[in-house]
Amino acid sequence: MSFFHSYKQAFDAFDHKAISLHYMLPCATSDYDGALVFNDMVELQNKFLQNCQNMQNIGYSGSDLKIESIQLLGSKTASIDIKWSVILEKESYEFGGLYVCFYQQDRWKIFSASVYAVSQNI
Repeated sequence: MSFFHSYKQAFDAFDHKAISLHYMLPCATSDYDGALVFNDMVELQNKFLQNCQNMQNIGYSGSDLKIESIQLLGSKTASIDIKWSVILEKESYEFGGLYVCFYQQDRWKIFSASVYAVSQNI
């Protein structure tokens, strides 16, 4: 799904505005910042600006993604499970992301994004 490759590229470029454009409003995120709901693009951009600054501070140098599953929930809704591998200055880190996306105005948008730990025993 090229949508998520574009999303990954926005993170790799620390482009908080481009990251935010992948989301619809309202939207929800559940990650290391907690569970948050956004109704305003400026608030959403500020969240990703802070995330990008934190990523730079810990030595983020890129990421890889593997789409584990795509489940269509009708013609304009999908649930996508992605495994992320983040490359840091001294190590790499893996986690999962579960995304519910809606197709509107000829493009996909993220409605909810939930980050979760990936078991090391799998």
